[in-house]
Amino acid sequence: MAYDLLKNKNQQDDFLANQIICYALIPDIINSIQYDNKKIFSTHMDENKLAKKSKIFIEKYYKVIPNIKFIASNLDVSQSYLDHLFNQQYGYSPSSYLNLRRIGEAQTLLIQRGDLSVTNIAYEVGFQTLSHFNHYFKDLSGVSPLKFRQIYTNLS
Repeated sequence: MAYDLLKNKNQQDDFLANQIICYALIPDIINSIQYDNKKIFSTHMDENKLAKKSKIFIEKYYKVIPNIKFIASNLDVSQSYLDHLFNQQYGYSPSSYLNLRRIGEAQTLLIQRGDLSVTNIAYEVGFQTLSHFNHYFKDLSGVSPLKFRQIYTNLS
């Protein structure tokens, strides 16, 4: 019917034909948009869950995690995908968060456990080498681990 109206080349028929076509297409367009929104929302929720799972995994196992690839393989995703999701959700990489978590725990141990050496603390919180521990500690804390201990144990 709309096609027949368009063949007439008359302005009133063109308007009517356009209305018929629009009314026929609108339900399909709305259904398509609703489906896509559900799909996007569902995917976004899954991504949020995955980022949260990886953060919880780091919280729980930070002492034994050798690298981010280990986390990704335990969550059955690629490392680059995990990096992307984590960064999108939290604003920093999983590697940065892992180091922050380790350094935070090291700071606590440096203050509370004067009987432990800096080396023992570095290995206790999951660093593989003392040089990496010292580098990240100074980068994140602004002072060396030994200086940090001296500053905060002299306050009490």
